[in-house]
Amino acid sequence: MKFSRSLVTCALLFMCAPLLVCAQGTKAADAPEIATAEPSTPVKLQIVLSEYDGAKKIANLSYSMPLLVAGGKPSGAYSTLRIGVKVPVTTADSKTGATQIQYIDVGTSIDARVARADDAKYQVDLKVDRSSLYVTARGQDGKIVGKEWSDGEAPPTTQPLVRQYRGDVGMFLREGQPAEGTVATDPLTGHVFKVEVTLNVVK
Repeated sequence: MKFSRSLVTCALLFMCAPLLVCAQGTKAADAPEIATAEPSTPVKLQIVLSEYDGAKKIANLSYSMPLLVAGGKPSGAYSTLRIGVKVPVTTADSKTGATQIQYIDVGTSIDARVARADDAKYQVDLKVDRSSLYVTARGQDGKIVGKEWSDGEAPPTTQPLVRQYRGDVGMFLREGQPAEGTVATDPLTGHVFKVEVTLNVVK
């Protein structure tokens, strides 16, 4: 029996096609390398805001913030802490004379983020905003005096002054070693305001 050359060629191609498909399927694809992310390290920032009248410490406010260290540069969103009171302030409309009450935030606001640095240090970006009320009054001798209002006292009957410290602090810290961030003097009272920060890795 005679077969045409074209039929034989088609038959051979049909029989070899599955082998070609299998051979192509077993070829390893050049997959791109997947970069492994550096594991995050949980840390805790201890932030102490202190106020001194000369050598006497008159205020010592401590705050603790947990954070995750995930990269080599401070980036991304800050971890935030807010605590304080809303103080009513009476204002008058310049045209109508009508009085209104507005509320202002008085207290402590802290934003922080941390990154790894060289030599087993950590780079800390810190934003601190601390405000307090300063109430004016008259002493027994009739002179105008002032003092800082504190919780538990009667609300001030006159418009209070608002003392404020605001600073952006950048520092390098070693674990467990406290560092002093900023020192500032209040022009109203002459008190010295200090920020101290300690970083500890959470085990």
